[in-house]
Order: sequence, then structure tokens, then C-alpha cells
Amino acid sequence: MHLVTIIFFLFFYHKVALKSSATKIIVSIYCISLLLGFFLEFLDFKYYKDEWNYMNMIFIVATMLLSFKSLSSFDLVEISGSKKPLIYDSLILKIIVFLSIISTFLYLVDFIKFLQTPNLGDARLEHQLEGNESKGFIYSFFATISFSFHINIFLFFDLIKKNKKVLGMIVLFASFSYVFWVSSVFGRDGFVFWMISFLFYYLLFKKELSAKIKKKFHRIFLIFGILFLFLFLKLSSSRFTDSNYYYGNENLNPVVLSLLDYGGQQLRNANDYYNMDIDHTYGLYNFPYIYRSFIGSNQLKKEKENVQWQIASNGKKHFYFAYYLKELWIDFGAIGTLIVCSLFVTVVSFLSKVKKLIPSSYLIYIVYTQFLLMGLFYNKFYFPSANAYVIFIVLLVLIESLVYGKKA
Repeated sequence: MHLVTIIFFLFFYHKVALKSSATKIIVSIYCISLLLGFFLEFLDFKYYKDEWNYMNMIFIVATMLLSFKSLSSFDLVEISGSKKPLIYDSLILKIIVFLSIISTFLYLVDFIKFLQTPNLGDARLEHQLEGNESKGFIYSFFATISFSFHINIFLFFDLIKKNKKVLGMIVLFASFSYVFWVSSVFGRDGFVFWMISFLFYYLLFKKELSAKIKKKFHRIFLIFGILFLFLFLKLSSSRFTDSNYYYGNENLNPVVLSLLDYGGQQLRNANDYYNMDIDHTYGLYNFPYIYRSFIGSNQLKKEKENVQWQIASNGKKHFYFAYYLKELWIDFGAIGTLIVCSLFVTVVSFLSKVKKLIPSSYLIYIVYTQFLLMGLFYNKFYFPSANAYVIFIVLLVLIESLVYGKKA
């Protein structure tokens, strides 16, 4: 089934993605995940529960291809085409970068503590036992700001392309806030998502960069790639070295298996989730920041625990990767997820048609590319801090458009 899905993706790539560099890159990244999933089919992993359901696969593939459709709505290289860096004339971008720098310094302290932790496995377990207690408004606010790392990496390439190296390096430093924040809670995906975003923008801007700059980028990517890979493997080793999680494959290194599984489990898990019969939560799971204002944190927690129990009663954990589809499916089901993704596509396509009235509308498009890139594993945007990040960016864009409209 993985190979069949790859064929559909490649057909889409040939017919649609060739018109857009962003689409080509993102579809290619998803194809790599599908290839890893194909290799996993030869291994007997305990949480692969059900047989393939062809109706599920129709919904899954249709939803994903529809999601990719609007990636051609904006051309970020063209948006970066002016001689002057984008940040020079945009108050929004100045605000995002300034707050990101503060966020980076704030979480740098926690990151240093993370590096000094002698036993990551025990420290991670202790953190989980302590629960997710809030550390206050300021800490939560800058956790929200850390999600703007994807925008900061875009601005970094815009600045480097225009030979603004010093400011570019400052903005690049600001993009590390997400890595530092996630590491402070012993998560691995901060390293992964930063690398994926950097690679995405490098491939997007590659033709615009000089040979000298490309050579330097190769070094930067190599240095940070090795550093992040080392830290990622260190975290993986602390979690899986002594694990029997992958029983049936005792002769294979559990860390290697975990990495293979990390990148390739999504399609099979999506099939299993779509087979389940649960009480869907109609937005509560994906938009907790909004729901919490109406029903309170305690009720929100109870509702989430209830749906997670229902998933567990169907023989599967709620935290397995299934692209960005799983969390949307929990809320809306298969048909509802297709409809919600079509709404996302409609909004992005609409913004591309009114970009003269909303000059920073491309930022919402950038957030959408971030949603898909982070959605390679799961819908990271279902966290309250990510909800707040999307609302924050949308409000900034709308406020600027109102001010811009009055001036015009």
C-alpha cells in the first residue's frame, strides 16, 4: 500500500508539483516517509493492528493531495525578490524577530541544563511524572513565540540572499528558540523540525544563492546537522536502548529501529486510526486554546482523556504518528478531516488573490507550509501554544492590513 500511495504522489508531483518549488519539496519529503514505511512493512511491529482498508486509503490520500494543492498559491522566492530585505519595511517581521530573540535567550538557560543532564532517560521520566504544570504566563507566551522559528529561517535566507550577513545570523540565532524550548522538556522533534525547515528553505532559495554562499551553507548544515543528530541520537538512546518496545525484532538495534519507525510509521497508523469507531470531539482536540476559554482546563483535560481512552480500548495508543491527519480525524472523522483540509486550502488560495490588500498574507501561507512540514509526523499545531501562535500571526497580519488599508 505504501508503494501504491507513492505512485499517486508521484503522479501528483508530475501533474501539479512541478509548477511550484514548495510543492515539489514537500511532496518529496512525504515520499521519503512513505519509502521508510515500505521498509517497515517487512518488520512485525506490535502496534500495527489492522489490515489495510481501501476506503480509508482513498480518504487519506485524497486529503493529503488536496492539502498539497494550495502550496502553489504563493511563490516565496518571488516575495523575497525585492532588493531590500523584507524585515526592513515590515513592523510585523520586526516584532516576530525581536520576540524570538528574547525567547531564544529565555530557553537557552534550559537548553544548557539539558546538555548538562547526565542521564536523559531518568530526567525525562521525572519530567513526565511532574506533569505539564504551567510555569507562568511569560514562559507560556515565549513558548508560543518559539513556533515562529519557521518564519525566522525564511527571513534568514532573505537576508543572506541580499548580503545582510550580520542581521541574517542574528535572525538565525532567533530561530533556535524552538529547539531550545523542546529540548528543555526532553523532546526530540525540535532538532528534526528545525533541520526540515532549514532544508526546505535552502532547496527553495538554492538557485538564488551564489556558489560561495552555498558552500558556506553546506558547512552550516553539516555542523548543525551533526550536532543535532548527536543530541537526537542521545535522546533516542536514552529512550530505546533497553526497550522491548519492538518485540519480534530483538536481533535489530532498538535505536536504529526507533529512527526507522520515527519516519515511516505514519501511513499504517493512519489506516488503523481511521478504522476505529470513537466519539469525535468536533474541534476540542485541535483547538484547545479556544475551547479552554469556554469549558475550562479541567473539563478540557477530561474530554481529551476520554477520547484517548476510547482509542486505547481499540488496541492502539493515541500518540502514534499518523501525519497531521490523526488529530484532525479525532475531532472530525474521515469525511470531516477532508472538509477541514479543503477549508485550509480555500483560505490559502483566497489570500493569494487578495495579497495586494493584505501585504503580509504570505506569512499565513508560511504558517501553512509549517503545518504540513511539522505534520510529517503528527499535527503539532494541536498544542495550545501552537494554537496561540497561529492566532498571534493572523492577528498581526489583519491589524497590519487594516492600517495599510487606511493609509491607502
